[in-house]
Amino acid sequence: MEESLINCVVHKRLNEIHCTECNTFLCLECIAGHKTETHKAKYVHVMHHAKSQTLHKIDSLKTSVENSESKLEIEAKELVEGINKLAPEINETVNLYMERFEKLKGTMKVLMSCIKYSLKGDYKENVRKSLEIEKKQLQRLIKAQDVKELLKLTQKIEEETKVAKNQERSQDLLLALRSEVREIKDSNVYKSILVSAKSLVAKSNIYRLSNYQKDWTCDRKYLSIKMYLSPDNLTFGNTATNGYPGIIGTMAFDIGLYAYEAIPVGLDCNEKEGFGIIEKDAYLEAHKSDPVTPIVYNKMIGFLYRKEARNMTVEKIKEMSMNEKYYVRVNIPDLLMTINGPGVKLSTHLKPGVVYYPCFSCGCSNNRIKIRPLSHFEENMTK
Repeated sequence: MEESLINCVVHKRLNEIHCTECNTFLCLECIAGHKTETHKAKYVHVMHHAKSQTLHKIDSLKTSVENSESKLEIEAKELVEGINKLAPEINETVNLYMERFEKLKGTMKVLMSCIKYSLKGDYKENVRKSLEIEKKQLQRLIKAQDVKELLKLTQKIEEETKVAKNQERSQDLLLALRSEVREIKDSNVYKSILVSAKSLVAKSNIYRLSNYQKDWTCDRKYLSIKMYLSPDNLTFGNTATNGYPGIIGTMAFDIGLYAYEAIPVGLDCNEKEGFGIIEKDAYLEAHKSDPVTPIVYNKMIGFLYRKEARNMTVEKIKEMSMNEKYYVRVNIPDLLMTINGPGVKLSTHLKPGVVYYPCFSCGCSNNRIKIRPLSHFEENMTK
C-alpha cells in the first residue's frame, strides 16, 4: 500500500490508532484534535484492532463472496470500465493542480526575493527608481514588439497600480494570504479523494488477487546508454563492454500473483547477469548513485549466471543454460517466490509490506534476457 494511505498527511506519522466509534485511523498527534459532536472517541491500537476485529472480518468477507459470486463478476467488470473512464479526468485534474502548484511556487520565489534584495535603503527613492526603470523597459518592449515580455511587464504594472489605488496595507495583504493558505492546508478534499481511491483500490485488490498480473514490461524510463531494450521493452541487455547495469519492470509486485518467463541469451561474462526481483528502494538507491550503470545484481533476489542463487534457498541447481526457459513466480499473499527451470529449483520467503519489482541484470556487450510476463502459472512449468 502506498505510504500516503498509511501515513498522516499532516504529521507524517503512521496512522496506528483506530477510533472504533467513527472507524477512522489516526496518528498519535491527531488524537488531541479528534473531538466531534457526533461521537465520543474510543481508541485502540492497530495491533489490538487487527487481532480482535480484522481477522474476524476476513471470515465474513469470505462468506459474503461465496453467497454472491455472479454479482461480484458483474461488479468487477463495471469497476474496470469505470476506472478506465474516470482515469483521464483524474489525470487532467492532477496535471491542472501540478501546473497551478508550479505557478504558486514561482510566485513565492519572487516574493522571497523581495526580502533579499528590494526592501533595503531609501524606500521612497527605491520606488521612484523602480518606476523609471519599468517605464524605460515598457518603451523598449513596445518598440521591439516583444509581446510575451510586454505582457509580463504590463500585468506587473497593472497590479502595482491596483495596489496603489486601493491603498491596501501590507498587513491586510499578509492576513488575506495567510487565510487563503490555511484554507488550502486544512481542506478535506484531499483526504476525501484518498478515502474514495482507497476504497476502489480495496475492491480492485479483491478481484485481482487470484489472477496473474501480466501487463508490465521493462521500465524504459530507467534505460541508459549502457543498456539495450527492444522496441516491445521485453528483451533487456547490455551495450557496453564494462559495467553491470540493471533495470526494473513497470509494475510493482505488491499484491496478488505474478509470474514471468526468462530466457537468457549469450550470457558469458563475470557471473553478474541474471533475473529475479528487487526491493524498490534498493533499486532506486542504486539508480540514484549511478543512473548510467545502476549495479543491482548484489541486491537482487534471483538466479545469476553461471550458478548462483542470490538470496534464495536451493533445492537443486545447475549452471544457467542459454536459450532455455526459466519461470519466476511471486506469490505475495503467501510471501513466497520460486524460480524453476532445467535442473533449477529455488525458493525464498519474502518480507511483508515490502514493494518488489521484477529485475534484470546484464554484464557484457550483447548479453540478452528475453522476458515474457505470464497470465497463468501451471505446475508443469516448474519441471
